[in-house]
Amino acid sequence: IAAHVRFGTSVSLDGDTLVVGCLNYNGDWGGAAYVFTRSVAGSLNSAWIQRARLLAHDRASYDLFGLSVAVNGDTVVVGLPSNHGNRISSNGGAAYIFTRDSAGVLSSSWSQQYKLESTPDKSSGDRFGVSVAVDGQNIAVGSQREDAFGADAGAVYIFLRNHQTNINSPWTLARTIGSSHASANSYFGIAISMKGSALVAGMPGLESGVTGRSVVIYTTACDASVAPTNGGVGDCTSTLASGSTCQPTCIS
Repeated sequence: IAAHVRFGTSVSLDGDTLVVGCLNYNGDWGGAAYVFTRSVAGSLNSAWIQRARLLAHDRASYDLFGLSVAVNGDTVVVGLPSNHGNRISSNGGAAYIFTRDSAGVLSSSWSQQYKLESTPDKSSGDRFGVSVAVDGQNIAVGSQREDAFGADAGAVYIFLRNHQTNINSPWTLARTIGSSHASANSYFGIAISMKGSALVAGMPGLESGVTGRSVVIYTTACDASVAPTNGGVGDCTSTLASGSTCQPTCIS
């Protein structure tokens, strides 16, 4: 590894798969992410082997691709929050989804599937992609300077996989979350974590004039008492579902 590449800027581990962000791998701060897997599945003493170097298909200098990474199963999400590249100066960041070409196979190659943006809220400087999380059929993306809830108050965007059984399925923006406690420069969503129907978001900036105050916990479960647009009451489960069983409109 060359000097000053910033390998290890971000890391994420799930089972036998490790993803590492590398902001300056080729000297232009465009960024990359590396996928490693154990050579022997489930063996804690196993060596680790590099399987892929992930790059955004439309990468540009100073994108900071890899500032945030997340992996779950056969899906990797990589955040690109910078607005230095001219091609993203109007949308303030993105998140890229990669999946294994052969599901469940540790030695498989990886391919980019989709690019997520904060449409319709996108604007320059939002830093959408500063944080990312993925669990099952759900992706969360932090945007620390989103202005919808106040100047640089921040927000978190929830995306759902359209078809639960297809890892290459498109993703749909289901919900934008902001903190009712946020104020200007709160930077809500600068750090996030998600497991099942629970989402945790950091808010280290200003809140009621006090710095460094909050971590906010949300429950993103479907409300089974309300009929989704594509079914009847009870079609939604206690976990955040998508596709044929529960459309995003079912989210409480």
